[in-house]
Amino acid sequence: MLIIDKSTLLGKGKFRACYIHPLDSTKCIKVSTTDNHKPSLNDIKAHAYLEKKNKSLAMIAKLYGTETTDLGEGLVCELICDYDGEISKSFADCLRTELEPEFIAQLRKAYIEFKEYIFSEKIILRDLNAPNLLYRRTSENEGTFIIIDGIGDSDFIPVSNFLEFWAKIKIERKWKRFEIYLHKFFGDSMFFR
Repeated sequence: MLIIDKSTLLGKGKFRACYIHPLDSTKCIKVSTTDNHKPSLNDIKAHAYLEKKNKSLAMIAKLYGTETTDLGEGLVCELICDYDGEISKSFADCLRTELEPEFIAQLRKAYIEFKEYIFSEKIILRDLNAPNLLYRRTSENEGTFIIIDGIGDSDFIPVSNFLEFWAKIKIERKWKRFEIYLHKFFGDSMFFR
C-alpha cells in the first residue's frame, strides 16, 4: 500500500485529489475524495478505447494503471513537467498571469496545434476546460498542450465511438463550448488581444 504525503497535493477537483506519486516523481496519483469512482473508471475506459483504435496519445497524459493507497484506490498517471523539470502550468494559470508577447505567441501556436490534434484524431473530451489542459514547455521558446483529465464520451450510449460523422459534430460542439468558456472566464487575458 502506498502512503500518500498530503503535502504533495497538486490539485483537487470535484471528485479527486491529485498527489505526486510517493515512489516515482515522474508520476502522479489521483485519489477519489468521494464514493464516486466513476471518473477514474471513465479515464481507464477512454484510454483503452483510444489505444484499441490506434489513436495518437501524443497530447494526452499517460495512464499507468491503479494502485492502492492509504487514501483509497488511486489512478497513476504521468506527471506533466517542463523541459527544466518544473511542473507544467495549467492553461488557466497561464491565462491568469501577465503574458509577454513571445509567450502569447507560443501559447497561441500550441492552442492551434492542440485543436488540430483533437479534430484530426477525433478525440472526444467529456470535460474540456482550462484547468485540465497543461502547457508543457518543451524548450524556452516552444511548448505543447497536454490534456490531463476529462477524456472520453460521457453519453450513456457513446454513438460517436461508432459513427465518425457524429464524432466530428460532437467535437465541434464541445470546442465551441470551450471557446465560450474561455472568453467568459479569461476574456481579459492578453491571450485574446
